[in-house]
Amino acid sequence: ESGLNRASARWLSSLVHVFEGRCACCKKGHRSRTDSCFSELLVSPLLALFVDGLQLRRAKLQRSMSRPWVDDQEDGESGTSGLHFFQSYVLPEKDRILPANFKFSYTDGAGRSFQEVRPLFGKLLKRAEGRGYPMLEQEYQ
Repeated sequence: ESGLNRASARWLSSLVHVFEGRCACCKKGHRSRTDSCFSELLVSPLLALFVDGLQLRRAKLQRSMSRPWVDDQEDGESGTSGLHFFQSYVLPEKDRILPANFKFSYTDGAGRSFQEVRPLFGKLLKRAEGRGYPMLEQEYQ
């Protein structure tokens, strides 16, 4: 049989805690305070996915208010849909999945190790939930 199979929610939920692991750059060791971390590069694409989930949820709420007689199954939503996964797994753990800050470690030229807390998603999730993506996109850039 060819084609793609739907991923199980259980498998997907095991993958969402990206920031609890260490990036290759962290394992290799940052050489200075001015280095960037791969974690910081993931903010834009993961924020976009989060906002997309919010928009799907908002659209479904609007549809259900205008068509209350249509149930989830008729509307194409099943227990393994993207929206179901977002509402059941991502939203309840959003602060863990998309953390406000992260610990950045680096070594200076003299071989001394340092650690500092850097912003990651900061207040972006709250802003996304309140304002929507177009406003947030302008603010983030």
